[in-house]
Amino acid sequence: MATDWGKIGAIGSLIGGLAAAAALIPTVLVPMLNTPNQAQPAVSTSPAAPAASSGQPAPAASASPARPAVAGDCVSSTGASASCAEPGSLLVTSANPCTSDAAQAALTIDTHLRPLNVEAITIKTMCALRPSALATAAGATAEDIRRAAAGEAIASLASCYATTAGPEVACSQPHVIEFIGRWTAWDGHSPAKTLCDDAARRYTGRTFDEPSQPLKLILPTGSGQYRCAVQAPSPLTKSVWRIGGNPL
Repeated sequence: MATDWGKIGAIGSLIGGLAAAAALIPTVLVPMLNTPNQAQPAVSTSPAAPAASSGQPAPAASASPARPAVAGDCVSSTGASASCAEPGSLLVTSANPCTSDAAQAALTIDTHLRPLNVEAITIKTMCALRPSALATAAGATAEDIRRAAAGEAIASLASCYATTAGPEVACSQPHVIEFIGRWTAWDGHSPAKTLCDDAARRYTGRTFDEPSQPLKLILPTGSGQYRCAVQAPSPLTKSVWRIGGNPL
């Protein structure tokens, strides 16, 4: 069979063309592969940043309103809640009218037997007690008033005489005379035994019949008045309120 060299030549030309085209493919593809893709947002692995502030303050946490002071609480001179042991604090009472006697009576203190050196003032419609200037100078606080109302012997709130002739001091200071009750109109002749025996017994828890009793019942007088009192044989720095059989 005769070889068709014309056809073979045409095929060779076709194969050569295809080879040349194939050689061009890397040249076209390489620039395309090297062209950077459009930038994509980076994925962050760190914690999310806080949201931008709007410039407005965050809402404050709601706080419960302060409980109004009631009888038995202590307040400052402005009416704010305070520790009863804090100097200058006052003890709130339920007294009405707001007087020293009424406020002590509201605390069940018998002012005819044992009036304390205190004063009453009104603070924001509340009637409160504080130690008098004499008691404050001796270190008394509102806590002492509360303790006295509970029956404790609080010498800084009791009235005494430093000597038989005075001056008046708090019973936490050296003294020989301690007063019982208030100054009262005097008839000019009734003795201490008649006027003061019952009150002195209730005040001290002692009797005054035995000569060996170291506390003596006396009757200071002046300006048509008397006030029951007991006298110690030597200076004391405590009150004899409910001392009973305890040593002086």
